[in-house]
Amino acid sequence: MKTPQNDNVPYDLISRYFSGEASVDEIIDVERWKAVSPENANVIEQCRKVWEKTGQSNLFADINLDDEWNSFQKAINHPSHEAEKNIYRQVLIPIYRIAAVIVLGLLLGFSAIYIYNSMKLEKFYAGNSQQVIDLPDESKVFLNKNSRISFDESFDNSREIVLDGEAFFNVVSDPFRPFIVKTGKLRVEVLGTSFNVQGYKKEESVKVIVESGRVAVYEKSNIDAQDVLQKGDKIEYYRKSGERKLSQNQDKNYNSWRTGILSFENSSLEEVLNKLTEIYDVNFQISNRDLYKCRISVKFDNSELEYILNTLSVTLDISFENKNSYFLVRGDGC
Repeated sequence: MKTPQNDNVPYDLISRYFSGEASVDEIIDVERWKAVSPENANVIEQCRKVWEKTGQSNLFADINLDDEWNSFQKAINHPSHEAEKNIYRQVLIPIYRIAAVIVLGLLLGFSAIYIYNSMKLEKFYAGNSQQVIDLPDESKVFLNKNSRISFDESFDNSREIVLDGEAFFNVVSDPFRPFIVKTGKLRVEVLGTSFNVQGYKKEESVKVIVESGRVAVYEKSNIDAQDVLQKGDKIEYYRKSGERKLSQNQDKNYNSWRTGILSFENSSLEEVLNKLTEIYDVNFQISNRDLYKCRISVKFDNSELEYILNTLSVTLDISFENKNSYFLVRGDGC
């Protein structure tokens, strides 16, 4: 089995991993590097075995590679014979350099494994029902259906959340520890505020809407290019192009998945059905596209889907036929 070349081993990343400066994303990157090839996995596995046998992260703490190298050079500069001197230089020096690289690699490997094993990730997944999660800093996360978050359970040095899906955050203020939500390449950073993030991986864009306070939105690779959002602001970030569109939020129902309140004012039936699809995870098929032009003003407060459809039927003189996988909408149009 081949050993990975030195320039293919992510020493910088593993160094941060060892020092405790690695983020959750960087820790995941190390695990991904391990999974790339059997050779990489072998390096990590050998490190793991040595770590388990020694049970300590400072195995090479007393080895000073610079001092050892200087001592070795002094030794080979005073040989008894010139031939011996050449042998030392041609054979032992390369061996010593290789040994030094191996020692450094093992040291970094031990430390990376130690930090990964010592870090405990809290993971939450909301399947068919929403979840409310109390964070260690007393902030709250309202997790929408089919969404997941993960974070370091200690929450000590930094407050970082990895999100896949949609969540509403009510963040306790802490000026010394920013609260950061990570979804793909996008970062949402706050000190204390409430905001909604919709970042499903299957969607082409990520949407952030601020309910109170201020948040900074930026890409992982360019923290200086920030958009600062205030109450009522909305930003849409397109994953492929990296384009960001900042606007005033016009969707009063953006948070209805959490509050249960749906409010429509002179809204088209198309808009209403799209929101019902999003909230209740149902699909509709229109028999007559003129129905989309029908408009309605109505408000629902934690209402069952059946009640909502009945209200729409009576108000707009339409019918909903349950076809198991979707509802067929019939009517003459408006």
